[in-house]
Amino acid sequence: MTPATGGKGRRMSYTKERSRAKTGRPRPRFLRGLCFCLIFLLAAPAYAGEISHANPSRAEIAAKLEAAAQAKAIPSVILKTIAYVESGWRQWDDSGRAIGDDPGLTRPALGIMQIASYDPADADLVRRLKYDIDFNIEYGADLLNRKWLNTPTIGDNDRNVLENWYFAIWAYHSWSTVNNPQDRAMIGEVPYQEAVYRRAAAEYFPGFVTPAEITRIDPDLLPPGYLPEIDSKWETPEPRHYGDLDGEPASRPPLVSMIKPQGGFSAAERLAQTKWPYGSETVVVARGDDFPDALAGAPLAAYYQAPILLTDPERVEESLLAVLGALTPARLIILGGEGAVSSAVESELRAAMPWLRETIRVAGADRYETAARIAAFLPASEGVALATGRDYPDALALASAAAARGTPLLLTREDSLPPATEAVLRERGPRQVWVAGGESVISPRVLQAVEELGLAASVRRYAGADRYETSAAIAAEFYPDGGVVYLAEGRGYTGALPAAAAAATAGGCLLLIGGDGADSAAERYLREVKTINELVFVSAGGDEALWARILAPLGLEE
Repeated sequence: MTPATGGKGRRMSYTKERSRAKTGRPRPRFLRGLCFCLIFLLAAPAYAGEISHANPSRAEIAAKLEAAAQAKAIPSVILKTIAYVESGWRQWDDSGRAIGDDPGLTRPALGIMQIASYDPADADLVRRLKYDIDFNIEYGADLLNRKWLNTPTIGDNDRNVLENWYFAIWAYHSWSTVNNPQDRAMIGEVPYQEAVYRRAAAEYFPGFVTPAEITRIDPDLLPPGYLPEIDSKWETPEPRHYGDLDGEPASRPPLVSMIKPQGGFSAAERLAQTKWPYGSETVVVARGDDFPDALAGAPLAAYYQAPILLTDPERVEESLLAVLGALTPARLIILGGEGAVSSAVESELRAAMPWLRETIRVAGADRYETAARIAAFLPASEGVALATGRDYPDALALASAAAARGTPLLLTREDSLPPATEAVLRERGPRQVWVAGGESVISPRVLQAVEELGLAASVRRYAGADRYETSAAIAAEFYPDGGVVYLAEGRGYTGALPAAAAAATAGGCLLLIGGDGADSAAERYLREVKTINELVFVSAGGDEALWARILAPLGLEE
């Protein structure tokens, strides 16, 4: 896939950006020639065995795309046209090198499906993406299906209706406002998904493709700078057109992955690298040695479709700077005052990202007021989530569920509502208040105080015997049918906090897992829920055995 960015100081196109660092000083010609020869000699043995690769005939490629489309329950016209827009149905160039394989890029888009969402440190995966065209096509089809699961629903979710793929195709290129048709029209360009639609209607390879009209979503429904909420539902635009899927799509096992600290990067940083491979317009940064700001910031991160990254209050790790450099955000949101994230850290972050258009610090006098000020960034909603400001376990799952619904998370003391929290409740007038945790963390007096405000028609407490049962109870209430499920170890927050925001961004739930027996509340939820489309474990490190224990009863493996 071809990433695209907007307003980030980088060129946008449907082909990969070729960037080169410049020293500003010309090198002697003989030195350049010597370097070239050395590079060629060093690289030749590894590449010599691959240089004979030649593209199959169009008939063979058409057959491969059709077979993959049927296997993955994707209308073949959709997969074929994406492959054409990405690479012109080519896996290799005339020299036998994979299309897009540019040694100057850390993660180039590779092959016929222009795959850019992968771990560049996984040498075997990179090799297969470059030299196995069938694997490349299958990988691209799986990515498209992942986008189908993690974008707004259109119509009755019938996969054979071509119009229902609009948002999934949009996200295949980049789920960002760069593909909003209004934004592209302002600069006289066509958004990616509509370029695919136009190409689908043309007989670009006579005899190998059947042109298909596809009705686009009315661009007036997508005002500039707008990214639809992932859990929103849209009507299928008329007239509708159908693909070539026969009967019900075959059931597919869930996408299973584990994200953990690796290569000097923390769990939060690896999560940002993996789930935001094309960058992010916004990044949220909070202190990593305490939980309240990042906890309350989960709904804000989900609102901006942004990752949460954690920092030391007084210094910036090189790994964080590297991730921010890859994400190239246009907006930086810092949570907490200077005691939480120092002015020196803010200055260093801004200096490392000269392309930033906006830096926002959201801070109050204490954690309760900071949470209240975060809530001011979120649009009106029918509900408000309430959690203790003293501990994180009960609040994590509710923070994620609230974030997925655009609902703020407010913090409270054990026995009384802080003035800042009460003020937000009065201002927003929610019809529902969801409370995380039992009476030992939030007393009945707090719920009584909420009820006495006379604002909410319903005040609902979610509590179990422990943090794991509370988490499972929230998942069962808000996600009874399953879908996308993130898991995190419940005895720490460095993995769970960023996982809460990422789960909400994907329209999924967060489950806490840990040392709660062989048949835990989380395992029961996973076993009994109707559908699991994607299962992601965000690990703080050292809990691979726990992950294996969760997967085994489900008959799954990573």
